[in-house]
Amino acid sequence: MENVLPPPHEGERYQIQLLASEGYGPTAIDQRVGRCKSVISRELRRNRSVSGRYRASEAQRTYRKHLRTKGRSRQPLHRLFVSAPPPPSLHPQAD
Repeated sequence: MENVLPPPHEGERYQIQLLASEGYGPTAIDQRVGRCKSVISRELRRNRSVSGRYRASEAQRTYRKHLRTKGRSRQPLHRLFVSAPPPPSLHPQAD
């Protein structure tokens, strides 16, 4: 089975937009966002506007439209938590 990398989530798309607008390339963006360079390159390539700029809102809209055409209205729940940091401990550690 082929190893498929999941697309960036909405928050990552806005980080990509900001960094790309500041002139960062895919390698620099991947180091800051924490995603594979190939995912960043693919995201930038697939979601360029006519003017050549990356727009996170348009990329997210396109992604949602794609999910609807596949019969899903939103991301699976497990995808929402894959790249989220672990929650802070509810109980302080005693030294």
